[in-house]
Amino acid sequence: MITLIHKYVMSEEAMAADHQAPDAVAQMYWAHRQRARAASHSHRDGYVQLLARLDQKGVSYECRSLDRVAEPSEQTSSGQHDQPPLWISFGGDGTFLRVAAAIHDPEAMVLGMKSTPCSVGALCAAHSENIDQMLTHYLQGTFRRHVISRLSGRIISMHDGSVRQTPPAVNDLLFTHAQAGSAVRYMWLWNEQAHKHISSGVWFYTALGASAAAAAAGAATLPAAAPELTGFVVRELYGSLAWTGGGWSETLTRGTELQQGVFAAPEDGSGALVPEVGPVLVNLSHQAQLVIDGRHSIPLSQGDRVSFVRGHPLTMFERP
Repeated sequence: MITLIHKYVMSEEAMAADHQAPDAVAQMYWAHRQRARAASHSHRDGYVQLLARLDQKGVSYECRSLDRVAEPSEQTSSGQHDQPPLWISFGGDGTFLRVAAAIHDPEAMVLGMKSTPCSVGALCAAHSENIDQMLTHYLQGTFRRHVISRLSGRIISMHDGSVRQTPPAVNDLLFTHAQAGSAVRYMWLWNEQAHKHISSGVWFYTALGASAAAAAAGAATLPAAAPELTGFVVRELYGSLAWTGGGWSETLTRGTELQQGVFAAPEDGSGALVPEVGPVLVNLSHQAQLVIDGRHSIPLSQGDRVSFVRGHPLTMFERP
């Protein structure tokens, strides 16, 4: 069975013609609105055409809006015509990331389809010109798989020692203060070093995520052939204190310690507690959070300890 997830579209009222812009700033704004209106029309028309193509091929499918993506799926591992279950995300990269976060079946595949030419669609292998070909390959079992690694955070509570794990991220996890404009305080433990940082946060990213938001902070490229590798890069470091063995140094420095690095995250296929490998981050702020792929936020309490493991891999369609 195929599950089709589509993002929201503008209402008819929102797509109605705008009044004449009175000045240059308003003209730029209304030009943006017109572009958004055109994209919404394209999305709606493309969605109708995709449904028609699915009907023509006689496949069984379920449609959901993006706000229902996390609901239990009716799909089974047998899939359609003995093929693995397929999720189609109809939108752009944001839609794809929301859909990927909801996939827990290791047999399932996801196919990103650009709903409009305005979408960046870096994660989308399908578009209106090749979707027929890709559906045919899926139904005939001649498709090519592309398996990507994902990353999860393992959080150990300072209060009661309980352990929880974040949903797997396709691109990155961002540790930051709960208030966007505030600096976050934390402690690093790695390679027999310990430092306390004040910064605007830390990116932890996969090979795919190295070219996403973390790239703006100077993320290093990771080889796709080494899925166990995870990178990290500190955002806007204000200063750090070093552990000297008998206490913390009293001088705040702007050194380069633990600002960027690569480590091998352990695999976590069983859900069991795995040893902490790589950097361990201890939150020292009263309000902090881990943000998964820029979409889902998990609050952290002061003293919570975070390490990182490989989440279940995600199987995508390889681009034709």
